[in-house]
Formats: sequence, C-alpha cells, structure tokens
Amino acid sequence: MAVNMNSAVHFTKAGFPAETMRYRRKKSKMKTKKLQRKRKIKAGHILFMFILIGVLFFIVQQTYIFLITWDGLTIHTIRVECSETMVREKVFQLLNRTNLGNFFLLNVKELQKILKEQPFIDDARIRKSFPATLLVEIMERTPVAYIQMEKIYLIDRKGIRIRQAALNKNRTLPLLIDADLFHHDYDEKLKTAWACMDGITEKLKKQISVLDLSREDKIIVQLKDSMTKYFLDHKHFTDKMLYFKDIKAGLLQYGPIEYVDLRFQDRIYLKTQSGTSGNTLPKSLKGVE
Repeated sequence: MAVNMNSAVHFTKAGFPAETMRYRRKKSKMKTKKLQRKRKIKAGHILFMFILIGVLFFIVQQTYIFLITWDGLTIHTIRVECSETMVREKVFQLLNRTNLGNFFLLNVKELQKILKEQPFIDDARIRKSFPATLLVEIMERTPVAYIQMEKIYLIDRKGIRIRQAALNKNRTLPLLIDADLFHHDYDEKLKTAWACMDGITEKLKKQISVLDLSREDKIIVQLKDSMTKYFLDHKHFTDKMLYFKDIKAGLLQYGPIEYVDLRFQDRIYLKTQSGTSGNTLPKSLKGVE
C-alpha cells in the first residue's frame, strides 16, 4: 500500500502519480537584508568617552561643592511647634547652640536623637524645608505628679523626671513621698500610685496634696487645706475615698483629727489632735467588701 507523504503529489486509482502541483508564493515585494559592516572601536573613540565621563564627573563635583558651601543653603530659620512656651524656648536654645550648617549636610536623625535625650521631650520630629528652614515638632512630656527624692521633681506617667520643681499652694498635682526617697521599688511604688489615682475623679484627684507610699500595708493620703492623714488600703482605695466624702461632715463632731483609718470594713478608727482616739461604725460601706 502506498502512502502519500507529499501533498504536492497525488496518486491515481491505478497507483501512478498524477501531475505534480508546484507551490507558488503570492506576488509580493521580496524583502532583502542589507549587509551591515561591523564598526571597529578605535582608540580615539575610547579616549573621547573617557574625556566625556570625566567632564560629567567634574560638573557634578563642582555643583556639589557649590551647594554645600553656598551661604544661601545654610540653615538660618528654625520653626518650633510646641504647646509649652518654656519647652519651646529650651528647644530654641539647644538648637541655636548646635551648628546646623548646610541644608544638605544636616543629619536630621542625629538631631532628633539629641532632642529626645532631653528629659522634658517625649518625642521630636524634624523636617527640612528648602532652602534654609528647619521645621521642628515637639511632643513634650506631660507631668502627672511631683515626687520627693533628694530634690523635688515633676515626673510623667513613665516616672521620668522632667525637671526640678518647687511646690506652690495652687498646684493641682499630688506630691508622692516615700520614707526611703524611692531608692527601692521605684517602679512598683509608682504603679501603685497610678492605680490609686486612676480610679478617682479629676476633681477629687486635684484635692489630694500628698500621697505617702512608704508602707506596703497602707497608703497615707493628705488633702489640701487639711492636716488630717487618711489611711487607706490599695485594693479599695477608690471606694474608700468616695465613701469618706460622704462621712467627712459627720467626723467634724470630734474636732481636729490627726488621722482617720479607713482600711477596715465595718468600722473607722480615728485619732484627734488632742490625743483622744476612738472608733465609729460607718453608716454604709456600699461597694466595699
């Protein structure tokens, strides 16, 4: 049996080949390839490229030198955004003592690091504004209490000493004291103080003059315009402070009081300034277990 492997050839029934069909291309323009000659790189070409690259590097170098030495790009304007006037002035003083120099050479990250090392600054963001301005945004630390150590300082929530301070009659922040001047268990004592303060209202918080954290078994509180000391426990500090507000007027019958012990569930112990002491049953201890 014969198998036709060429489409251009056809077999007849008798097995003889038919007339061969020739393949013809469509009439179209024939594209011809032009022979391209390979160009040889001569020594003159290489020398020209080196000269061109050298000229470009020279232009870039001279431009760079001009920009970093031009007085028009020396930082001379500083804008500080800060809510506290005193902090703003200190930042100005610090930056004015620093040689800020050229706009392009100033290391913003290094300058931010210097500012963040200041105890009164919580965070600092710096941007350069072309051609010669420095924009500084300061987030200052917020004082939440005074603390008695070797000296009196203002501290923030993290316990960082912001600055040395003097007490005044109109202060709205409490003074934290400790018999050991906070040489031991500093973080734990502050944690206890914040836990007590967070549970009371802002109005009551401003009435607290002194918070004594010397003892583990009690916290001693002294309110403004009063010499009376109040003994409270850590667990029920908030409830006992609110409860004391309700019975404060009733305690006036005992005269000037040296201290009131509110740590117990079913009774209150007190000592008058005359030296007599006693106890009284409270009307209610609602919310206190």
